[in-house]
Amino acid sequence: MIQKKLLTAVFVLCASVSLLHAQSGKEFSIPLDALKSWAENPTAMLNVKVTGHSRVHPVENDCEMHLGGQVTSYNGDPDGWVLEPMNVCVEPLPGTTTYSKAAWVRFADSLKNRTVTAKGIPRIWPEHLTSSGASNPAHAVELHPLLTLSDTGKSYDFSKLVYAPEGFSGGLKPETVTNILTGTTVSVTESEGRVNVNFESGRIGNFTTLSVRVLLATAEEINGSHRMDGEVILSQNQKVSVRLLTAAGSGINNTIAQLKQKGRKTATYDFLVLFSLDPVALYNAAKESKGQTVEVNKPLQLIVYGEGQPE
Repeated sequence: MIQKKLLTAVFVLCASVSLLHAQSGKEFSIPLDALKSWAENPTAMLNVKVTGHSRVHPVENDCEMHLGGQVTSYNGDPDGWVLEPMNVCVEPLPGTTTYSKAAWVRFADSLKNRTVTAKGIPRIWPEHLTSSGASNPAHAVELHPLLTLSDTGKSYDFSKLVYAPEGFSGGLKPETVTNILTGTTVSVTESEGRVNVNFESGRIGNFTTLSVRVLLATAEEINGSHRMDGEVILSQNQKVSVRLLTAAGSGINNTIAQLKQKGRKTATYDFLVLFSLDPVALYNAAKESKGQTVEVNKPLQLIVYGEGQPE
């Protein structure tokens, strides 16, 4: 009887551990046609109904503002979106010459409940799968950075605001960064045009500064932006292969174009980067799925903002 009870307890414990492991991942879905579009073009143009906005974040908290919204044509799960212009804590609102935090707030207030046309980098990252308010609805995809926005004939260009702000090197601890780079696993299952994504990692976050070797020979210009392969240098003996992306109009994007034109094969920098999943890798895996779960090879993409301050 004792042996039977022990076996039962072991079975229950194993089942509980298996269930805990199965539920430890983050799950969300993206339409296959959206992934295809973002794999072909690193920027997206969307009509977004703005639902609310955050305050202006101080530089130590990323110097951004969040504009929450909904995209009627998007049927991923969750279906929220967030638009994030960079350096709003130090840069004048485009179209003005003097910095004013109040001007940024008035601008964001004027957009509430309006549908705007926004262009930016689709950043896929399951950090906010549950809602924390109108400025941050449940979402797995953001336009981050936001590059342009048009509303009732007025246009705003934020692309020159994409750079590493002085005094901000990101907020992630080194062990968190290493875990994301070496311990993240992603799998996809495509069915009837919907791609279910399972994301396994520990604690995750947004920005950090990394030593990165850019493989310039692989750099491809797509509608002004550059997508290329790279290596994060964690130590002399540990390097992690990643996809790198620079946004059209940004200073670092212009630098990449110049280095490639000069025939440089590689370049190594300390970059301020934003973690993302790579839409190319996700789409390639989804194409092979046919209803089966497929592990994504080299799932990470780093959106490069510019030279940062080493921690």
